[in-house]
Amino acid sequence: MNETLAVSRSDYRSSRLEIKGNRRPSPYQTETMSDKTPKCNWPGKSGKTYQYGIYPIGTSFVAKGGNYIFCQKNNVNKWTPQYIGQTNDLNERLGDHEKEACAKRNGATHIHVRLNTTKANRLAEEKDLITNFKPSCNTQHAG
Repeated sequence: MNETLAVSRSDYRSSRLEIKGNRRPSPYQTETMSDKTPKCNWPGKSGKTYQYGIYPIGTSFVAKGGNYIFCQKNNVNKWTPQYIGQTNDLNERLGDHEKEACAKRNGATHIHVRLNTTKANRLAEEKDLITNFKPSCNTQHAG
């Protein structure tokens, strides 16, 4: 799927989109889930795998539903999640996320994002990933 995720610099400069707080446009111009966007596959506890685009924390996103993971690379070059979530509006939710500070304290440097417009699918994916990884900043589905 070549769905646009990050906000382009031209959208940011022309103020066609409201950017909240200190959020900045993607340094990659308009990013899509294409061959140019780095990707990461995250396995759920169910065995299902979900492909996410990789972006620096602070990237602004389109106002669409999706799942996201605040994460970092560990000492063996593997991504580890600090917080996994879902939202009906990536731009609004990630513009001022209450768990971002916890994720950063635990080493998060990037946010992995996947468009997912159906709420039931987002919630199922979120639970599948949280129950598999048990990220340090998640309290839901921790049991």
